[in-house]
Amino acid sequence: MPFINRSPLEYQVNTSSSLRRCSFGRAPTVADYKQYKVSDEWLDTSSNDWWKLCYRDQTQGIWRKMCGTAGAVETFIPDVGISPVVPDAANEITLVGGNNITITGGLNQWTTDITGTTDHAVQLGNATGSISSSGLGLTGQLFSGVTGADPTWTTSTFPLTCAIGDVIYGSALNVFSNLAFDATATRYLSNTGGGATIPAWDQVELTNGVSGILPVPNGGTGVATITDGALIVGSGVGAVTDLGAMVDGDLAIGSTGVDPVIGQLTAGAGIAITAGAGTIAIAATGSGLAWVDATAAAYNMVVATAYGCNRGGGVAFTLPAAAAQGTVMEIVGILGLWNIVQGAGQSIEVGMFTSTVGAGGSLTATNLGDCIVLRCITADTVFRVQNMMGNPALV
Repeated sequence: MPFINRSPLEYQVNTSSSLRRCSFGRAPTVADYKQYKVSDEWLDTSSNDWWKLCYRDQTQGIWRKMCGTAGAVETFIPDVGISPVVPDAANEITLVGGNNITITGGLNQWTTDITGTTDHAVQLGNATGSISSSGLGLTGQLFSGVTGADPTWTTSTFPLTCAIGDVIYGSALNVFSNLAFDATATRYLSNTGGGATIPAWDQVELTNGVSGILPVPNGGTGVATITDGALIVGSGVGAVTDLGAMVDGDLAIGSTGVDPVIGQLTAGAGIAITAGAGTIAIAATGSGLAWVDATAAAYNMVVATAYGCNRGGGVAFTLPAAAAQGTVMEIVGILGLWNIVQGAGQSIEVGMFTSTVGAGGSLTATNLGDCIVLRCITADTVFRVQNMMGNPALV
């Protein structure tokens, strides 16, 4: 049956036969259906494959390849190890059933049925390809797997009703119950119910129900342990600082911009400090002034100090250049006579009398036992005799 070959993409029809043939430089697709009818043939000139239109409707065309390159007949390629299915002498392929499967033919169709089953039962397969029935399960039973064998129905029972939010739990062997949702407050499941064998709604037990270290942003310390009896210091969002153990008399002493430190009070002149368990006793000793046994020829006086003049040749004392108002100094005659020397701008007042201002003024003991107490009444410059024994000479 010759045909006209004008162009690789031109539709060509053999007008001498109702069988129409066409040739193109490609294989047909499902979109090639509008101008074709069932039984039309198509030659793919790019691969020399013959195709036939086997089905056509309003949306598509189904083409099947009849033979391939060099006229080779197309065959089914089965899986590895399986022989291909080919027609018999009558060009027929017969479909047959297997174990528990029947096939019934009909016009343009065949029907496959599974046999040997029980209504409402679970169907089980086996190694030979047959299907068996598990039998009917009872109300509330659970279909459960068995290692190396067919699954079976178990006698587990379940609640007949369940509300939204309920939790299902095992209340006995193969018996399941529902724990009603608790909406009264924030709750968590715990093992504190029913003799600690079933769950219950409860709040978190901080003594044994949690693990880890609660961080500072969540209200914790950020550390696992703290020294027994120690003070702790905050560190912002970081872990608290442990100041360590303390002993009798210890105090936390602050420092600007840094953590406080543990320390003790230091006793000043004329002060005694006694530390005890949880107590600190502070007491004055003597006059409350620091004592200096003056045996040298000259001393620069220091406030809050008592000097014992204890040199046969006498001792010269120079008033301090810096003295705050209200500070006190004392001289006690022991051996030799004492003399107080003034600096520039300084003076000494005895009752209504005042010494010469500056280096020319002085106050001198006239007897061995003369004693005197001086208090600064004008910072650095004016000193008044607060208490005196003897008759010192004022210049």
